[in-house]
Amino acid sequence: MRINVAIVQLARLKEIFRQEERAMEINVGTLDRIMRVVVGLALIAVALGYIPGYQTVWAWIGVIPLLTGVFGTCPVYSIFGIN
Repeated sequence: MRINVAIVQLARLKEIFRQEERAMEINVGTLDRIMRVVVGLALIAVALGYIPGYQTVWAWIGVIPLLTGVFGTCPVYSIFGIN
């Protein structure tokens, strides 16, 4: 009985590790990554006030495309199965 429980638990752990591996796969192309980094940096520059007259708190949303471009993975792409 204990052996069966241990086997089931190991199978569950194995599936969890497989899901984590798939979650961080690179699913953003090179051009897409470059565009995300450029747009992210531009929005952060706006948030910091480097572009006069356009400073806004909402520009901090640029952190999201910057990080997805740097890491090469987009959670929204993963949800919809886009690669």
